[in-house]
Amino acid sequence: MNMNTKNWESNTIQKHVSVILLCALLACVNSCTEENNPEAQLPTLTTLTISNITSASATSGGNITDDGGAEVTARGVCWSTNASPTVSDSKTMDGTGTGTFASSLNELAKNTTYHVRAYAINKVGTAYGNELSFMTTDILTVPILLATTPVSAIGQTSAVSGGIVSSDGGAGVTMRGVCWSVNHNPTTDDAKTTDGPGTGSFTSTLSGLMLNTKYYVRAYATNNIGTGYGEETYFTTLGSSGVPGDVVDADGNAYKSVTIGSQIWMTENLKTTTYSDGTPIAFITDSLGWLADNQGAYTWYRNDSIHYSGTYGALYNWYAVNTGKLCPTDWHVPSEDEWITLQNYLIAHGFNYDGTTNGDWKTNNKIAKALSDITTWESSGDLGSPGNTDFPSNRNATGFNARAGGFKDFYGSFGFFVSQGLWFPYAGLEGSWWTSSEEVPGAVSAFWHQISTYQSGVLRSHNDKYYGLSIRCVKN
Repeated sequence: MNMNTKNWESNTIQKHVSVILLCALLACVNSCTEENNPEAQLPTLTTLTISNITSASATSGGNITDDGGAEVTARGVCWSTNASPTVSDSKTMDGTGTGTFASSLNELAKNTTYHVRAYAINKVGTAYGNELSFMTTDILTVPILLATTPVSAIGQTSAVSGGIVSSDGGAGVTMRGVCWSVNHNPTTDDAKTTDGPGTGSFTSTLSGLMLNTKYYVRAYATNNIGTGYGEETYFTTLGSSGVPGDVVDADGNAYKSVTIGSQIWMTENLKTTTYSDGTPIAFITDSLGWLADNQGAYTWYRNDSIHYSGTYGALYNWYAVNTGKLCPTDWHVPSEDEWITLQNYLIAHGFNYDGTTNGDWKTNNKIAKALSDITTWESSGDLGSPGNTDFPSNRNATGFNARAGGFKDFYGSFGFFVSQGLWFPYAGLEGSWWTSSEEVPGAVSAFWHQISTYQSGVLRSHNDKYYGLSIRCVKN
């Protein structure tokens, strides 16, 4: 064997070894990549129990417990008269993401058995929950309305409302709208809008109204069986001044208002420095003076009216509330019962972020997002919270416009702002509002309600009366 042959054999062996080592390295990298980045899978979910069954509608939903490692881009329930329904059959579309969601099945045939499955879609494909079945009733009824929409955009001669038709009663809805009157329980014989056929939500514009007049409103829907009505609400048009609701405090500050159920609420925090009888409210900025006061006092967030009064209003101790003169004439600081009435109304009328309507303010309170404005809350990843941009149609759906104005306390903790010995929990994280109700008569504490950027419900507790909290007024 000559030298050239030996060199050729050596080079060939070296090349083979290099190829083997390269393949081994690639296999190792690929193995590590697969271990660190497992392939996405289908989502995992269950189908919620079927309820509210009528001749033409029912309610279900789903609970997505795992997205499979890829974003859930669509979810809902699908149904068919055949087993194993798919998204090619009738279906709802109920948003994105994991967690629990509610679904309304409409336009069903009476006295018919349906099969139902929740579904969730990610980039891998479509996953289904367990299959359930139910039978619609054989009784035709008038349409069923879930809610009359709270009145908004109130002017001197017009306003906006609407409703949600949850079932056509087994016979198609031929017309829907709202009706109104200066008397209770308006009907379609009174003034009304005509907003087309079908189920679901709709918006109505009330026109031709009189100035400074109280009106009662109900949503309606008509089929060939008759007419169904939503719950009654009411509102008052503007007066000749053009001020929304004619709500003006003793300092001349004007406030907007919104009708929710049977109540009319201000949509801004109070910022008066004067009682309704013209008496100035004590302005206290130092901690010793604040703690010593039991006659009524106010301050501003960070003791800075220039930057914070317009957005957050003032912070008042409970002694100012107890004078009975804090709100404008014909308005008052709501009691504990009035705050609870507000929350129960919203829960029962579909303002929970997930659309559930069962329970009450203690057992199924998920209305914080519907009450809160969309600009003052710190970002949050918590499901259904004011700081989360999920469920966009629910954000400030009530028009209540709750703002994260913080509160004032002598005590503090990390991250809170301190000024002249007083602690101000960070605005943007929470808003707290006094009620007029003491914990017990003569107690050192009184009830308040709070919304946090991290929680989906409205919290209720009691604090010492020297706390500085926001105020929302409600009409007498």
